[in-house]
Amino acid sequence: MGFHLHLLLLVLLLPFANCDETICRNPTKNKDILSSIKKVVKTLVELTPATGYSEYSSGKRGQAVHGVGWCSPYINSINCAICVAVISANLLNSCKDSLFGSTWSGDSCYLQYD
Repeated sequence: MGFHLHLLLLVLLLPFANCDETICRNPTKNKDILSSIKKVVKTLVELTPATGYSEYSSGKRGQAVHGVGWCSPYINSINCAICVAVISANLLNSCKDSLFGSTWSGDSCYLQYD
């Protein structure tokens, strides 16, 4: 990527760089659940910008993971996509072995799974 493109990406992502809060609970080593968590978060990142809200579940009964994605109605779908992409990376990194994870960026966007 050229310097100008990197600079543009930096300017676009800067408002979403710091998550206000990330909460992780209930550590697990269950590989099936951890795989479902990644699938849920990835799908929320894809679905949420279209309408500003999405829910998605994955996994077998008794081990299913449910997630919610939300963007403020005051930001457009492009900024929503950027916001949920940035906080999803933070969520998966911070809560990589947790059955519950929740993160948000100010009042712009929110992701949670459990």
